[in-house]
Amino acid sequence: MNSAIQREESLFDAARGLKDPASRSKFLAEACGQDQTLRAKVEELLNASEGAEEFFQGCTRAISDIAVAVGLPPKASNGNGNGNGPAAALDESSVP
Repeated sequence: MNSAIQREESLFDAARGLKDPASRSKFLAEACGQDQTLRAKVEELLNASEGAEEFFQGCTRAISDIAVAVGLPPKASNGNGNGNGPAAALDESSVP
């Protein structure tokens, strides 16, 4: 993998851990310096990541709602008690 992509990924991973917008902005300003292209790429990755998280959280809620509607508990078990039934299919804890 080329070093520019590795740097983008490294900055993305570090910035993603900062939930406070001001802290994230300060981190990116310091880490990217005058490289506005790099900062824009990292911010684009962060925005896409946040959108994906919101999408999958919505899916998890919808699956739970459907499970309840058909008479299953929201975290239905697949029979062995591990909570990996249909309602937990998109639960973050069930993703490897």
